[in-house]
Amino acid sequence: LVGVQSVCWLGVPLITQRGVIGVTVAQTYATDQIYTKSDFELLSLVGGYIAPAIERKLIDEERSRMVKVIESVNESILLLNMDGVIEYVNPAFEKLTGFSFGEAYRQLPITLLRINEDSPDSNFTPMQHVLLGKEWRGAQTHRTKNGEVLFLDVSLAPLYDNSGKQVNVIAVCRNVTHEHALEDQLRQSQKMEAVGLLAGGIAHDFNNLLTAIMGNISLAMISPPDRLQSCLLDAEKAAIRASEVVKQILLFSRRSGVQLKPVHPAVLLDENETILKNTIDRRIDVSYSTTGLNRAVFADASQIHQVLVNLCVNARDAIFAIPPDMQKRNWRIKIAASDFDADEEYCLLHPDVKPGEYVRFSVSDTGIGMTPDTLQRVFEPFFTTKAAGSGTGLGLASVYGIVKQHNGWLDVESEFGKGTVFSFYLPSTKLEAPQTETGIDEELATGTETILLVDDEEMIRTLGKTLLEQLGYQVLLAEDGATALEVYFSQREFIDLTILDYSMPNLSGGEVLQQILVLNPKAKVIMSSGYTAMDTKDTPDFSGAKGFVGKPYHLSEMATTIRTILDEKTE
Repeated sequence: LVGVQSVCWLGVPLITQRGVIGVTVAQTYATDQIYTKSDFELLSLVGGYIAPAIERKLIDEERSRMVKVIESVNESILLLNMDGVIEYVNPAFEKLTGFSFGEAYRQLPITLLRINEDSPDSNFTPMQHVLLGKEWRGAQTHRTKNGEVLFLDVSLAPLYDNSGKQVNVIAVCRNVTHEHALEDQLRQSQKMEAVGLLAGGIAHDFNNLLTAIMGNISLAMISPPDRLQSCLLDAEKAAIRASEVVKQILLFSRRSGVQLKPVHPAVLLDENETILKNTIDRRIDVSYSTTGLNRAVFADASQIHQVLVNLCVNARDAIFAIPPDMQKRNWRIKIAASDFDADEEYCLLHPDVKPGEYVRFSVSDTGIGMTPDTLQRVFEPFFTTKAAGSGTGLGLASVYGIVKQHNGWLDVESEFGKGTVFSFYLPSTKLEAPQTETGIDEELATGTETILLVDDEEMIRTLGKTLLEQLGYQVLLAEDGATALEVYFSQREFIDLTILDYSMPNLSGGEVLQQILVLNPKAKVIMSSGYTAMDTKDTPDFSGAKGFVGKPYHLSEMATTIRTILDEKTE
């Protein structure tokens, strides 16, 4: 080769007998120098060593580009080892959570981010799924470094080396907190619309119950002694039913975050029957079925009630939408729950479904049904076939969102003129659902201690004092928060337990509780409220209270709660 001074190999200098050959890619310089055959034999030999180095350089450059991409995306990315420990987080993760790479490194995500810490099923980890070589996607709640709760859409996937061995797990997290808030507003607005639909039936039901209560009390006043107890028992049964109606409506209408707990579907259907009683036209035959049901579900009971109510109200409207010339008066709505197994064959036909054990809920009707065009748009927000002013078009969109949030799915079958079946499927849980009350009266727990009862309603104070004295206790009374503090401060050495109404003038029950605890951190206090869905664990003002008693008072429940707390050892 005449006229070649230097030859390059992708920018890597090549050494020959005559010095350095090549400094830039494809760079040559004219010269009179003539290279010998031995020069090129050596060049070929050196090239065999240089090629792997070049390949490594290309790989390093590609890796550098990938790192830049990962560090520039908005989604949080975590790299976990096979023990689930964090090995890498990108800057988006640091910005979102407030944890630096150094703080996150070698930590378990479930510990660092307190993932789903309020969930009774928090022992379950998607890592168990990914370690089997499968991808996982779902919703999780994380907490930032400053304690803020984030709602994230999380995707996990296995990573393999060149030999096909799984070596890491990659997690990609998208912040959907804002979308979650909007969905919550949508569900709440639809929920309150449903409460409005229920109001007429509730008023009718309450009038019937009040008639039974007042009628039996009037009979008791004029009845001979041998009939007195019977009248009072009937009045008590009616009052308990009224209390249950109020409890269900409060549970249904309350605004709160999703609270997933093990629930028996049969209990949900029983409660749904209470909520819908007298709301669905009595000309419609409404039936319930739990045939083939043995499993519990992990769900928010309030939201599943909302789904069932929306589907039942839609079924009612579909029945009354039948034109007169098509009506056969076979008006039926059937609500059912049963076990369902999603096998591999089913999942092939439904790609979004994972194999496993589920519970299938269904609401079927003999209404007007839907055309194919309507069927395709049925879950679209604001889509409705009802007349203007008769619906918002949010009901089924809300149903869809709730079911998806529970990691379930829906399907609908309908034929115009024949009716519709809406079905939704929720994952079952191995956790045991709480047992319902048996209604069997136990021997009442009694005592002789002194109790301070605080309530701004005179009738409640009088009733409470009478009930507590029947149980053997000494009772002090206060009509508001300020008076309660005066009584407690002056007689605290004699007071063994305090029952505080939550909502009172001057000072609320929560404010009184905190002041009592400042004076006596070991004080035994029970909170009481007519908002029966309240729970001492979920209400910040209740922090430090030992228990909760709902209104109206149930004597056996009240007696048991009081005795349990009084018998607790004070450290």
